[in-house]
Amino acid sequence: MRFIGDGVEDKLAYRQAAEDNVARDRLANILIDRSNAICQSELALLMQNQAEVGGWLGIATTGLATASTVVTGDLAKSILSGGAAFTSGSADQISSFAYKDTLIEVINTAIREKRALALETIVAKFGRTNARYTTT
Repeated sequence: MRFIGDGVEDKLAYRQAAEDNVARDRLANILIDRSNAICQSELALLMQNQAEVGGWLGIATTGLATASTVVTGDLAKSILSGGAAFTSGSADQISSFAYKDTLIEVINTAIREKRALALETIVAKFGRTNARYTTT
């Protein structure tokens, strides 16, 4: 990676960062921004998965319920109605437990806490000379 627009495009950003604390802090900010974008993307994928699961189970529920009104025979109607109730309940349980109340919230909270701690550690080192800048 190279810094663009600083007149030193022939030198890698890492090399500049190793020599100059301003370049180091600049590189750290770029990496933090990229990390933020990746975290947002991953959280969006979790939301997308929730929508897909809910969507497919909703389609299955609608299909089973519709089929139960079209078929003949009490047993077939009962089986299809039961299937519709099962997929509807499953959609509610999966959405509530796995996504809204547990999975997404736990992951989101863990990401926010760990990132806040890491960011605090990194930002506290901004402005230090390279000799005083530790990686621990």
